[in-house]
Amino acid sequence: MSPTPYYESVVQALRKSPVLLQHGFGSDDIAWYPKGANHHDLMVITKPAWTIPSPAGPIDRYTGVNVHLESDSAGVLVVHCELTPRQGSESRANQELIAPLLHMKGRAVRALRERIGKYDLKRFGVNLDRIRSDPADPRSLKVMGFDLRTPDLPSSEQFAARIEPVIDVLARMIDETIRSLSAADQAKTCGTCGIENSLEAQYCRRCGVSLNGCGLTAREPMRQRGHAAIAKRVFFMLLLTGLLIAAVAWTLR
Repeated sequence: MSPTPYYESVVQALRKSPVLLQHGFGSDDIAWYPKGANHHDLMVITKPAWTIPSPAGPIDRYTGVNVHLESDSAGVLVVHCELTPRQGSESRANQELIAPLLHMKGRAVRALRERIGKYDLKRFGVNLDRIRSDPADPRSLKVMGFDLRTPDLPSSEQFAARIEPVIDVLARMIDETIRSLSAADQAKTCGTCGIENSLEAQYCRRCGVSLNGCGLTAREPMRQRGHAAIAKRVFFMLLLTGLLIAAVAWTLR
């Protein structure tokens, strides 16, 4: 009888964990996949609440931004943030089309790093190794990593026990961050510069682009109103000139 794959054993242990159950993780939220992108087995932990839906609906088949925990090496846990559902590299998608989602991903990554960074997690081997400087970069997936490797961490049971307290801390932080970002997305997000505006706003307060998809800037309606006022004045001037000419002609009769 062949031995149970390493990550399958880790997943089995975590699915029974009272800590993960307390945070609302179901059995389907803790999964492993043989031979991931780098040819290693991959464990993924997430839940529906960790997906921020696209406010504008699906864009190029992407429905939002997902945060999840990954591990493809014993003793290592990584927080990832990427567009969902995954369709290969985001860098191969239409960058102009998915720009609003990349802005949303970048905002999520920055918020997560800021919140997690407020806590002293050195005991969990927290690190920012091999992250990209721009969190909105379509090639950027990693938010933060945790290196728990020690000489006495060979078994799947030991790894599950070691990452359980890390997940306990991270789950609270990610839950809080996702809730705050979801509330912020009730505002209008500018697809050009990514800044948030009030629901009542018609134009972005930073760059002036229309938030209603018409492509106008805030200055253009002003120009349009100015042009209408000028046309009205020209009309009355021409009318007055015509009346004066008619009066003069009548007088000279």
